[in-house]
Amino acid sequence: MIATIGITLLLFLGIVYLLPTIIAVARSHPAGPLIFMVNIAFGWTLLVWIICIIWAFSNDLARARRST
Repeated sequence: MIATIGITLLLFLGIVYLLPTIIAVARSHPAGPLIFMVNIAFGWTLLVWIICIIWAFSNDLARARRST
């Protein structure tokens, strides 16, 4: 039972850690591979992880500015 909780926790933390990459891929962000590399290399720092999240969401901001 403890092993199952540990594996579940590890899986959950892995998904949270890679959330910027998952968002970038799901939104077809043009810098998706770069977001992935930065996320893997420096995502363990909270500041870079937050920057990657903002970066992953920034694709719509650029499109909205071009369309107006």
